[in-house]
Amino acid sequence: MTSFDWLDFSALKDIDEEFHEILNGSLFIDETRRDALCSALRRRVEMLAEIVNSRVTLFPVDDLSKDVSENTAYSGTDEEDEDWER
Repeated sequence: MTSFDWLDFSALKDIDEEFHEILNGSLFIDETRRDALCSALRRRVEMLAEIVNSRVTLFPVDDLSKDVSENTAYSGTDEEDEDWER
């Protein structure tokens, strides 16, 4: 992504509480797991907000210094040429 301008962090303010309510009726997720999932979701939103607000680029930048400088096709070795002549 190049821009997070569309993201409204105020809309995510209580997302962990909403998620808690959604998971509350689950037969497969106990209270400890539910609390852990909601806490992890809150931390993810906070981390994303920090990244967006700091404007830090965390994506690798292509390093072209070791790229091939000439478009050269492999033409085989001299040994293959010798085997062909035999």
